[in-house]
Amino acid sequence: MAGLGEFFSNLISGNPGNPGTTTLPPAPPLASYPTPEDALEARKYDFGYGTGNEPYTQGNVARVLGSKNSKGVFEPESGGGVPVRNLTATVDDPAYSQNLDLKTPATYPIHDTLGTQLAQAALAANRSPVANLGFDPSRAVMDVEIAHPTIAGVYTPKRDAMYAAASEPSAIVHESAHRGIKQLKEDPALADLFNRLPDEELLVRYIMATQAGDPEKTGGPKDQQQRETALNLMKHYGTSFERLNRAAEDAYAARRPGGPR
Repeated sequence: MAGLGEFFSNLISGNPGNPGTTTLPPAPPLASYPTPEDALEARKYDFGYGTGNEPYTQGNVARVLGSKNSKGVFEPESGGGVPVRNLTATVDDPAYSQNLDLKTPATYPIHDTLGTQLAQAALAANRSPVANLGFDPSRAVMDVEIAHPTIAGVYTPKRDAMYAAASEPSAIVHESAHRGIKQLKEDPALADLFNRLPDEELLVRYIMATQAGDPEKTGGPKDQQQRETALNLMKHYGTSFERLNRAAEDAYAARRPGGPR
C-alpha cells in the first residue's frame, strides 16, 4: 500500500490511484477521524490548495471567540455564558471575534492545537461532499476556552455563521454539513429530494458516522442515540443520499469551473 505522503502527492497531481489524470474516483470512507499526524502530513503536500481555506488549513489563522482587554489586547473567551442565539453573531462582530495570526508567539498555545484541528476538520470534511460544500472556517468562530460544552456547535442559516467548541474537534465538520445542506436547499430543483429525506439532524449524524470518520460514536448519550437512529433509518434512503452527494459535488465544482486558481 502506498504511504500517506505518496497518496497526497498523487492527489495533488490529479487521481490518487493514477497520477496526472483529472477524474477522481469516489474516496473510501474514513476508517477513523483524521489524526494530528494526518493533518501535518497533508500540509506538506499543500492540502486544501485552491479552496480558499488555505490560511486556516495551513494553520496560519483562525477566527477565535473573545474580546480586547483593558490594554487593548485580544483575549480568547468562553461562550459558555453566552446565549446560543448570540454565539454565531460574533463571526461578523470584530468586538467579539478576530482572525488571529497563529504564527505569533502570543498565540502559539492556540496554534499548537487549533491550527492542527482545523486541518484535521478539513480532511474529514473533504470525504463528505455535503460537509465539504459547507466547510469555510472564515464563517466559524472557534471557542478555545470552553472545556465541557453543553452545546459543541451551532449553525445559524440567517447569519450563515458557525460556532464550534475547539474541545470537540469535529464540531466544525458537523456544522459544515448543516451549512452545506442549507446551500443545497436554496436550489428549487432539489426541493423534492429534501421532502423525501429524513430530519436534517439525522442526516448530518449519518454523514458524520459514514463519511467523516465517525467521531460522534463516543459522544454523549444524545449524540449516540441520534447516531444509531440515523444509521438504522438511512438504510432506506440510499438512492436519495447518493443524489444529495452528487448535487453537493456539482455545487462545489460550479464555484471554480476549470479547477483551483
